[in-house]
Amino acid sequence: MEKEKYVLFIDPYPWDFEITPSSILKAITWALDHGWSPAEGPTKNMAYSKEINDFIWLPGGVKYIHEM
Repeated sequence: MEKEKYVLFIDPYPWDFEITPSSILKAITWALDHGWSPAEGPTKNMAYSKEINDFIWLPGGVKYIHEM
């Protein structure tokens, strides 16, 4: 039986989020520190918010911060 795979989707479109190895590491570290697990999930969507200068979880079904 194949184990379920969980995904961490990081919205790549905010202007203040440059896609670099270090920014992806920061996003993954934030997600791990805020309850996401690649082994236990759940699949989550996140984005960088310039208003709070940090990452946020996006509500279910929302993949991009501009959809909020």
